[in-house]
Amino acid sequence: MTQTKQPVAPVSPVPRIRTVSQSRGEAYAYAGLLTLAILRLWILPLRTGFWLDETGTFWAASGTLAQTFSRSIVWPSQFPLYTAIAWIAMHVGGRPELTMRLPSLFAMGVGAYLLYRLGVEMVNRAAALAAVLLFVSFEPVAFAASDARSYAIGLAAVIGAMLALVRWLESSRLAYGLAYAACVALTWQMQYVFATTFIVQVLYLCLRLRGGWRLKVSHGLAVIGTAVLLALPSAPHLQAMLRTATSHGFAGSPSIEGLFATFAPPALVCGLIAAIAIACAVDGGLRLRFPAINIQYLQLLILWALIPCLLPFAISVLSSAKIFLPRYILPFYPALALLGGIVIAGIQSSRLRLVGAAVTLAALIFSSRGLLDFSHGGDWSRAMLDVRTLAGGAPVLFRSGFPESQPFNWLGDRTRTDYLLAPLRIYPAPESTVALPFRLDSQAKSRLEEIAPWLASRDRFLLVEMGDQSYDLWIAGRFSAAGFTARTISGYGGPQDSLRLVIFQKKALNDSGHGAVNG
Repeated sequence: MTQTKQPVAPVSPVPRIRTVSQSRGEAYAYAGLLTLAILRLWILPLRTGFWLDETGTFWAASGTLAQTFSRSIVWPSQFPLYTAIAWIAMHVGGRPELTMRLPSLFAMGVGAYLLYRLGVEMVNRAAALAAVLLFVSFEPVAFAASDARSYAIGLAAVIGAMLALVRWLESSRLAYGLAYAACVALTWQMQYVFATTFIVQVLYLCLRLRGGWRLKVSHGLAVIGTAVLLALPSAPHLQAMLRTATSHGFAGSPSIEGLFATFAPPALVCGLIAAIAIACAVDGGLRLRFPAINIQYLQLLILWALIPCLLPFAISVLSSAKIFLPRYILPFYPALALLGGIVIAGIQSSRLRLVGAAVTLAALIFSSRGLLDFSHGGDWSRAMLDVRTLAGGAPVLFRSGFPESQPFNWLGDRTRTDYLLAPLRIYPAPESTVALPFRLDSQAKSRLEEIAPWLASRDRFLLVEMGDQSYDLWIAGRFSAAGFTARTISGYGGPQDSLRLVIFQKKALNDSGHGAVNG
């Protein structure tokens, strides 16, 4: 007796849950706050001069379009596709600091919109709006938005991949799968470290498959084939990057305290606590009801918040590759913003939700660089202007800020000299400039000893640099017997305001005419 084959019930998509209503006025108020945050954190820093890594982008994009690829192979810190985009932006015309940062600004704007669509898809509109406001205000995100580097485009691709993946798994439409593949390839082309999000996506896909979602083999092959095909042109660059991997690192090993501060930024935590406290005080008690979120989406958010942060931390602790840096863990911040948006959306009053979002925004802005500080990684334009103004024919020591300057064997290599002295390609230095490597090692000291008699014979000389004070201290000690004293001019920005100009001058001279031009 034959059995009748029972039809298989189709797997229903993840239900979309909407629990919080919004007024049009609240949406307009969010738009106003968002505009102010973008103006303060993204737009105003565009006016400043390039910081160190951006001068490398300028060098890579300053040749012909064909040279953008060859220079990216010579110096793999520059990604070929992004360098081509920067080349196009440079040739639009106008001030390069502005035009070359516009692709990042546009890409981060697209990323913010995609994050809003993802928030609506996964939670609701209230949480999505709050998440976008938090997202644009995180300091690493704001930095990338006004940075002539590939991180903003890569982050927008990460968010686009997550949105396309969610929609693909809900609808099983191949078009969303192909969009996901394209975003994955773009992520890879912009920053290899952002591949940590691929692990998140694969794990989420496995969870959905275990939950009953069915993947057509033909669709899976099409998605994988498209992603690989679009990512394949990066193979020569990846090989060059792997050959020189050990020369790009400069950071130290991270600490557990740093990991916790990343997962729970004090400004964000304090802002959210203050927002909830205000809501409780006005409402006369704890009246929070967090929006419902489907378990599959919650799993995705948790994976997204953990892996792009924990994996670089573990690699940095266990190996010589120190990649636990804000720009390398950027893919973690959209998930953090969505989780923060869920907390704010738990405030039931639309008016108090808005107050809570504004309080959190203020905490994020004031905790980063303050309301009136628009510095962006170190203004080499102002620094070199002061060098040219104060040098007056005096020798200038220029410390290359790139760790690739080790070993110190590049002075006779025109190609390496070009990019290791990238700041001087856009912001010229006096003719009497002497190049030094990033680290003060035995070779650097030998170089300084070679030119020591020449420096000692002058009334003064200058050192322009970004980084630790190893050169400052060594030179001050070496030339103290010759009667030189050191005076530091800072205020150009950089990590912990590390871009500076040091003037070494003989004590006997009256230096009243060479006062500090920056505070």
